[in-house]
Amino acid sequence: MDIFERTIRGLEVGLKVGDIATFDLCTCSVDDDVREVLNRSDLELFSAIPVRGSSAIVGVLERPTAARGRVGEAMRPLDDSLLVAFDEPIKGFIPKLQETPYRLVVRGAQIDGIVTWSDVHKLPVRLLVFALITHLEMLMAEAIVEHYGEDGWLEALKPKRRENVNEKIVTLRADELDPPLIELTEFADNKELLVAGPIADWEIGSRRARDELRRIEDLRNKVAHASGFVNDHGDLARFVGVLASAEEWIARLQSHRAADREQH
Repeated sequence: MDIFERTIRGLEVGLKVGDIATFDLCTCSVDDDVREVLNRSDLELFSAIPVRGSSAIVGVLERPTAARGRVGEAMRPLDDSLLVAFDEPIKGFIPKLQETPYRLVVRGAQIDGIVTWSDVHKLPVRLLVFALITHLEMLMAEAIVEHYGEDGWLEALKPKRRENVNEKIVTLRADELDPPLIELTEFADNKELLVAGPIADWEIGSRRARDELRRIEDLRNKVAHASGFVNDHGDLARFVGVLASAEEWIARLQSHRAADREQH
């Protein structure tokens, strides 16, 4: 395992649900009136409101609801599907938000936080996603160089894209910098080079490969530019799917790299 893979594994294990959760919960009581709770100004932004019994959280009042009367009669009682441990790794937790769009966070012996699907926009998740896709980009670059040679891939680029790379070369060399040429490409370049070269004889078709890599590229750009990428439950499902696709591509490239090295 190289240093980048160790870094990825460290992020996967080190970034916890507690790093993106919200604490100091705003709550209501089982004896409160449902309509009054839903109209409270301090709770109007929350779609899931933790409910306290005599001393502990016992359920959640969810919006929207047509229920009236006591909160205790309208709330969703606690069960395992509403809970998550403070120290659960973010990476394994994110897909669970598809089942329930929020979880109450258990720290020690008590519930004292909440995490929702909107928290995937927070910095720890962005760091994890960007690192994962950067890992993929590095593996793509390695596969391209192994297939085309150190600079043979330049001729495989479309003229405009080749011109962009050459302009970068001139600028960097003027500053007495001379990085490997493959580092001057963009994700879109590597996508086309990969599809046309190293994976041309793989079982995955070129159209499917382009579609999957395009979606990964789109997520990468949104994360890099601090844009929103999950605005509803459908977006969340797509986000989870793109992360899974990125991991599949990492596994494919690592597997083929290992197979090529065994042959040589």
